[in-house]
Amino acid sequence: MTAERLVPLREIARGRDLAYRDELALCPGAELLRASVRRCGVLQPVQLQQSASGLRPVAGFRRLEVAVELGLDAVPARIGGPAEETFALFCRAVEEHVNQPINLRERLRALAVAEELGAPPSRVCAELLPALGLAAELHLLDDLRGLQALPAALRDLLASKGFSLKRCLPFLRLSSDDGALLCEVARRLGLGGRPIEELLASLLEVAARDQVPLRSLLAELGFLEGSGGAALARLRLRRYPEASRRQRTLEQAADALAKLAGASLRWDPALASETVELSLRVRSVEALRRSLEALGSETAARALERALEEL
Repeated sequence: MTAERLVPLREIARGRDLAYRDELALCPGAELLRASVRRCGVLQPVQLQQSASGLRPVAGFRRLEVAVELGLDAVPARIGGPAEETFALFCRAVEEHVNQPINLRERLRALAVAEELGAPPSRVCAELLPALGLAAELHLLDDLRGLQALPAALRDLLASKGFSLKRCLPFLRLSSDDGALLCEVARRLGLGGRPIEELLASLLEVAARDQVPLRSLLAELGFLEGSGGAALARLRLRRYPEASRRQRTLEQAADALAKLAGASLRWDPALASETVELSLRVRSVEALRRSLEALGSETAARALERALEEL
């Protein structure tokens, strides 16, 4: 590796074949980087490699993009010689970012670069995975390869929601078509990370239990028609029929008490408590007397009895 020196931008190839970090348009710190380069120039050297076609970028693609955008003439760079192995240079470049946030899309792209460079699995595990903040274990390499097979739109969705590698693993059970369909539904409903996980878990559980294809289940519940809230409610009923029945009985008892005595009935949403909370809101002594008389009726007693039987 040669010493750092200023290199004219016209001598640097514009290819991004070794880029693994998101492009500037997807980078949350793009404006800060632009402001820094505009004020001080490129401070951290980019990494280049001398190749038959000229100087090939290995790291610093965002800095190069901003330098070109702002019309700089040259940037500081470290240059690897033609005899230096590209995979080793790439891993060293990745190591420079090991303490920076990295999303799923970037990890998968780094793996793709390693595979394009012909690195064997043993070296990818030993040299690249630790640089990506992962343990040097073959099963993690297998997981990443499985995620590479997911539809690009789903990978982008998981990356945008900040999914870790572990949280992505349930999505490996999806076919390409099902993955694309789930991505479409999640985007249309505007779901966050945790709701997407809950949606997938519910769908897979019900589809396996009832032995129906995922697409058929989504259509049956109304997800493909755009009725998001109603479809989610129907999915919950389908997944937890007994809990849903108990909730309906409690809601019916609450409606009856509200109409009869103006009383509010509350219970543990998880149905883990064996008690209910009964409350009254009154404006006068006379209103209180009427409510208490209504609560003492046989109808109110039956409504409370039904509620308590469900807890």
